[in-house]
Amino acid sequence: MVRRRRRGTGNVAGRSALPASALTVGGPPVEDARVTTDSPPSQSAATLDEVSNDWLRRLRAVDAERDDALADLHQLLVRVAHAEARRRRSALPDAVVADLDDLCLQAADDALVSITAKLDEFAGRSRFTTWAIKFAIFEISTRLRRHA
Repeated sequence: MVRRRRRGTGNVAGRSALPASALTVGGPPVEDARVTTDSPPSQSAATLDEVSNDWLRRLRAVDAERDDALADLHQLLVRVAHAEARRRRSALPDAVVADLDDLCLQAADDALVSITAKLDEFAGRSRFTTWAIKFAIFEISTRLRRHA
């Protein structure tokens, strides 16, 4: 009989063979790192991945760069809303399917407003785009549920 490990459990005994510091996202493992409980680690811009840093920098700009970033983010949110709507399409009434483009655009608009309002709340526990995508999925899911 082959003994299988469950995903994410580390070695067979259920403990990771790596130190706790090696399990953090954002860089190579640090050997002999000590975990302290003095204060919780804060997420600074230096510990974010390069893509997230770029998004935040562009969205916090005050010129045309911000406008370009908002347009790029809106385009991403529209694509995500369309993908989620297509995924749920078979469970939707025909009247809702006819309005999918409008619903997706409204969801992306509202998601963009929510993201910009909560930009300072981004903690960096995931990529910025992953964090932003959840807003679009929530918005389109809410709209589809209301219209179904």
